[in-house]
Amino acid sequence: MHSRGLKSFFHMSRILKNKTAYPWLVLAATTIVTFLCMGMAMIGFSLYFPYIKDAYGFTDTQIGTLISIRNLFSFLAKALTVLLIGRTSAKKVAIFTSLLATAALLCCWVSKGFWGYALGLLLAGASNGFGNMIIVAVLLRRWFVDKLPIAIGIASAGSGISSVVCPVMITAWTQKFGLTGSFGAYFLTALILSLLVIVLVEDSPEKIGAVPYGYEKIQESRDTVKTSRDSCLNKTGQIMLYAASVLLGMYCVTASSILGLHYSSIGLTNEQMTLNTSVFGFSLLAGKLGQGFLANYIGGKKTSVIAFILVVAGCLVNTIVEHPFVLLLAAVGSGFGTALGSMGSSIWAGDFVSDGEYEVVVGRCQTIQSLGGLVFSAVPGILAESFGNYKIAWAFILS
Repeated sequence: MHSRGLKSFFHMSRILKNKTAYPWLVLAATTIVTFLCMGMAMIGFSLYFPYIKDAYGFTDTQIGTLISIRNLFSFLAKALTVLLIGRTSAKKVAIFTSLLATAALLCCWVSKGFWGYALGLLLAGASNGFGNMIIVAVLLRRWFVDKLPIAIGIASAGSGISSVVCPVMITAWTQKFGLTGSFGAYFLTALILSLLVIVLVEDSPEKIGAVPYGYEKIQESRDTVKTSRDSCLNKTGQIMLYAASVLLGMYCVTASSILGLHYSSIGLTNEQMTLNTSVFGFSLLAGKLGQGFLANYIGGKKTSVIAFILVVAGCLVNTIVEHPFVLLLAAVGSGFGTALGSMGSSIWAGDFVSDGEYEVVVGRCQTIQSLGGLVFSAVPGILAESFGNYKIAWAFILS
């Protein structure tokens, strides 16, 4: 057994030393980052809110305040990331944000009241800000010359995977171990994933003597992309791009945060709530993979139109329907459409800007998107406090 373990270790060492494997290792690392920082600390964590509310007697306004704290520090961290791009190592940022998410879940594990959870969600928001698609897009842009939208889709699918896995884990652990024990298991899972990021992530091919995927097409790709992109993003285009990012943030950040609370407020059982949120997460995962492939072959504009139609349909159903099966169907469509929240700015920037502008534009779009979510994040809780459920919040989002 000991000899077999040593053989496995040396086999893994040879793989890691193989320079052609590095793009895939970095892709794996960025997928873990999105699973941890966008998924476990943000989307997956939202399923804890009904349990926290019941355990501590928090009001809807208090829950909305916690979500606002998380979104505020997500926005601040994204703004700081824009300033850090080009001034520090992307590898260090990826490792730091993974450890930050782990620390956030540790705070929630040991928390005994509102302020403990506030600190945990502050750290979770900062982790999401540093570990969102800005740093992922920056790393993958360096490691993938060819099939970049597909690589971004795979990496962003990490948060979609968490949306499928986390509801099942959280429900099972909470029912078996209670809220505190569940957070302990959640924290240990995050710690293991953080260690994997430390092992796998690398900053750029040039720094370690490796080559990016599709490197033989670098010159051809750069010439083609630069010619088309330089002519696309004029002044009006910039305004439209940033306005779209604000609206995208208002929907995507809020929708994923209130989904579990909405199901709980209209009387769905824990089993139905878990099923619907898991289906939403699975559809979100499929949407991130699917939108990456669609954008690669039909372009970002057509892909965005498809996502928008699905999002509108999902909001409409959540506004007027309470039947679990119909809500389940809505979760399928809206989950696929909501994937645009992770993919949108990276794909749009890839379509519109030159190589030299890409990192800055992605950073700005993600920061503005986070601002949209921050501005709107407290509204659903206030509306639910006044009307008794989250239907009016979905109507407001739809409008």
